[in-house]
Amino acid sequence: MGWDLSDTQKAKIIKSPVSTVTLVPDAGFDGQGVSFYLRALELAMDLSTHKKVRIVDMNKQAGKDVNDIGRDSFMELQSNFAVLDEQEIMMAFLYYDN
Repeated sequence: MGWDLSDTQKAKIIKSPVSTVTLVPDAGFDGQGVSFYLRALELAMDLSTHKKVRIVDMNKQAGKDVNDIGRDSFMELQSNFAVLDEQEIMMAFLYYDN
């Protein structure tokens, strides 16, 4: 999917009935050297005015992505990450360190 969602994709997420969006960026960096987690923070900033947002940081996990750790491990893992408000997302973005 990548982190560059179209305006249409963002609008569909915003208009959807879900109250919380969980973003799960892969560990590591994209082809331009930008952290997938940083890309998720940018997307979270766009979505947070409309939805509750949680970001699961895969950089701190044993696997590279959700498929590596499996469904059961992921369901347990995601419960360890809080829903972030706009201020928390902005602070994470400002103080992000590769």
